Amino acid sequence: MKTLFYLNSIFIGLPIVLCLSSFIHSDLLFWGLYSILPLGIFQSISGIIVFIKNYNEIQYQLYIYGLLLFGILCLLESILAFILPIPLALYYTFMVYNNPNKTPLV
Repeated sequence: MKTLFYLNSIFIGLPIVLCLSSFIHSDLLFWGLYSILPLGIFQSISGIIVFIKNYNEIQYQLYIYGLLLFGILCLLESILAFILPIPLALYYTFMVYNNPNKTPLV
């Protein structure tokens, strides 16, 4: 989880830094918002891998249910598909920061 901890920090910090830097140059806002996409891809893939390694733990099961709900809402073209990634990213971050010494990927 230490590796996930550091990678998640970088993926979360990059959009924040770029969006805040948009006061200096306005094009950085676009790149800051665009850099949220790799964050979601990283969190989804690593969340699935962690779930496969620890399928009995409820916190990983809840995250996978959230990912499935997000996929279904995207297929249904629901407006909630734009809102759900925020709680998913926060929950993933909570899982990683809450268990930094755990090693589920080994």
